[in-house]
Amino acid sequence: MSLGIPNIDEQHQGLIVRVNRLEEEMSGGISGTSSVGSFFFDLVRSTQRHFACEEALFARAGYQDAATHAKHHALLLRQLWGSRQAFDVGQRGLSVKFLTFLGDWLTSHIEGADQQYAAFTRGELPGYSAGRRPQTVGVASDTDRPDRPDRFGGLVLVA
Repeated sequence: MSLGIPNIDEQHQGLIVRVNRLEEEMSGGISGTSSVGSFFFDLVRSTQRHFACEEALFARAGYQDAATHAKHHALLLRQLWGSRQAFDVGQRGLSVKFLTFLGDWLTSHIEGADQQYAAFTRGELPGYSAGRRPQTVGVASDTDRPDRPDRFGGLVLVA
C-alpha cells in the first residue's frame, strides 16, 4: 500500500495501527474498555491531521482532482466526528462493524484515490509539473482543538 511518499506512508501506517489498537481495546485486549474513548479521539484527530497534510500536498502539486479527493475526506471526517460525538454522550457505542468499515475505507482509499494523487506527484499522470513536487508534508504543531473539529495545526511543505 505504499505511495512512495515517505511522510504520507508513515501517516497511513499510523492510522492503520490506531484502527487495530482501537479494535484491541474494544475487545479488552489491552486494558479493558475504559480508554476506548481516548483511542477513538486519537484516531479521529490523527485522521484529520493526515487529511490536512494530503490536501496541502494536492495544493502544492496542483493536483487536478484535489476537490473530489477532499470531498471524500470531508465525508469520512463528518462520519468520524458524528460517531465520536454520539459516543461521548452515550448515544452509541463503537462496534466491530464500524471499525471494519474504517479499516476497509482506509485500505480502499489508499489503494485507489491516494495512489492516483501519488502517481500525479511522481509525474506518471498528465499535467504533472516537476518543479512543484513536494518532498515532505508534515504537521508543524499539534494545535488541534477538540471543541472545533474544523481547526487543525499548521502544515509544513518542503519542496
